[in-house]
Amino acid sequence: MDKDDACPTVPGIPENNGCKGRDCSDVIKREQERLKKLQEEAKEINYNTLSDRIIKDIDFTLLKEKNIIYLVDYELLVCGTGLESSCGGYYEATPIYKNSDFWTEETIMKIYNKTKKNFILGMLFGGMGSGIEFENIPKDISNLNLKNRKTKIFKEGSENEVFMYYKANDTQPIKTLNGLLININKNDFEKKVNVEMLYTTYQNDITLNDNIHHFKRKYLIYQFINNQWELIETKQNF
Repeated sequence: MDKDDACPTVPGIPENNGCKGRDCSDVIKREQERLKKLQEEAKEINYNTLSDRIIKDIDFTLLKEKNIIYLVDYELLVCGTGLESSCGGYYEATPIYKNSDFWTEETIMKIYNKTKKNFILGMLFGGMGSGIEFENIPKDISNLNLKNRKTKIFKEGSENEVFMYYKANDTQPIKTLNGLLININKNDFEKKVNVEMLYTTYQNDITLNDNIHHFKRKYLIYQFINNQWELIETKQNF
């Protein structure tokens, strides 16, 4: 409980009254060494073509609604003990190819041109405090050649205004939309990138846990082979 927590705003451990319980300098040092090695190994790898390869594997048949939220960032809120809660900012980092490297204006336009549907940008929070945060002013996405306006969306029992890029002049508040998350989980030393794709349909209240009508998750592993990215493994659950 916050009343018993000496550090209520940061992840911590019970043994240290809810505060961080370890010196993260050793973790930071290892991650810096890992980053240096990965950067050296990545010089020969063309990451510019990876975004197109990922787009090719999006299942657009699951995006049936006329409104879509592109979850351009994902933040895992961890509660508990161990390395993840104490030094989460440096654990399992993906420094070479990240979510921000995929979700660019160019990528968004390519996905939009395959769907021709209205879209909103947002952030997904997983774990403790799960939910969606809508971006009224999109970060680093300022030059999209599309119409835009504020529209109303149902969220947690109330109407909230959000910033939408749209194709059709729909003035009705949004009650149902698809969600598309493409999360870069991890870069391995073996020229591999792990990608998570999450497809959802939100009805009535646009929240993470309530009134989800459709849910599908895929895990894809790409490897740079013979100067191109190949999909070498796919897992999925419903």
